[in-house]
Amino acid sequence: MDGGPFNEIQMTSLDRSPFVLRWLGITLLILTIFQVATSFLNDSFTEHSGQEILLQFQFAFVGLILMIFSLRKENSVIKQLFTKRFIAISSFSFSIVLMVLVWISMQENRKLSSEVNVSLNQLRSQLKLTREYAESPHSLKDLANQLVIAGELSPNATAFDKTSASLNFINHQERQLNQQITQYEQQRNIEANLRRVRGPASLLVLSVAFLLLAFTSLR
Repeated sequence: MDGGPFNEIQMTSLDRSPFVLRWLGITLLILTIFQVATSFLNDSFTEHSGQEILLQFQFAFVGLILMIFSLRKENSVIKQLFTKRFIAISSFSFSIVLMVLVWISMQENRKLSSEVNVSLNQLRSQLKLTREYAESPHSLKDLANQLVIAGELSPNATAFDKTSASLNFINHQERQLNQQITQYEQQRNIEANLRRVRGPASLLVLSVAFLLLAFTSLR
């Protein structure tokens, strides 16, 4: 038995599968283009928008993979050639766009790091002033008077006690500032590493993947 109508239905599905895969891929590409354009129109490039764009380009990558699968089941040489060129051009284009986004992401990271460094420099300047304050006898005397007014030091305290209280107060301030600086530096380094992985590194990997996909489609 040759299967009759069953074989005809199976052959029809096989004939349509390249068409379905090809248009599924094109649909994902179109959606990606619209979503990426919307992300840029609504807001400037930030870490959050970079993550969204990365996810959207992954959908485009899946779409191009579906189109490559459609080539295996396509019998028409002309359609194969057209699809290969379309995949190659699209992949090269996406790769270039991602490389531009890598550069933008790196610039954004530098900007954020500069903002954090400004805060750190302010704390370091405050720490420097505190240490200079501790070296000035006149400043220590003024601080002792303030401590007396605040009720933290007895008005009848000796000059030695007043100086010791002032130095203890300044040392406490120095320890707090050093802790804040250490915390800021650790937080800055952690966030910088996370931004590199989530931003430029991920975008660069996907850009190379699109480039390899383009060369694969031309084989």
